[in-house]
Amino acid sequence: MNVNGSSLALGPAGNLVAVWSTQTQIVCSALGPDGAATSPVEVALSDGTAPDHPAVAAVGSRFAVAWQEQAMGTGADVIRLRMVDAACQPVTAATTVSSVGTPDLAAAASSLDGTHAAIAWRSGTSIRGTFVDENGAAGAEQRFLDGGSDATVWGVQLAGIDG
Repeated sequence: MNVNGSSLALGPAGNLVAVWSTQTQIVCSALGPDGAATSPVEVALSDGTAPDHPAVAAVGSRFAVAWQEQAMGTGADVIRLRMVDAACQPVTAATTVSSVGTPDLAAAASSLDGTHAAIAWRSGTSIRGTFVDENGAAGAEQRFLDGGSDATVWGVQLAGIDG
């Protein structure tokens, strides 16, 4: 197995969800609070081409999984989002949350109260993103940071947010 990008999130009940890219799929695996597997070794989540740079964050009793991939049909780079339960079983279809530029390098973080997650990505010289709730409802895409014409943005990392 060739792993290309990975992310971990700890849920409020102590469940650990790991996501990673195999260069052909974004996959998920979960452990319960006792360390026992609660999912198959790999649950496939992506449905596009060349998925990469996965990120995961706990949102209520679910997990928001985001990644970059090439959209089916167009080949355009997009950021996709899918909600999974604590056993990595999908509870929503994969949806596109990016709409501007050429997005890549997805990142995710939970709110401190666990009710929302921030999903962010690089798009040219800016950082863009959205907020999602436990049901996978995403808000409008926003510019979080504008680096200007001379900026070089190498990556995106997020930490817990309050509210």
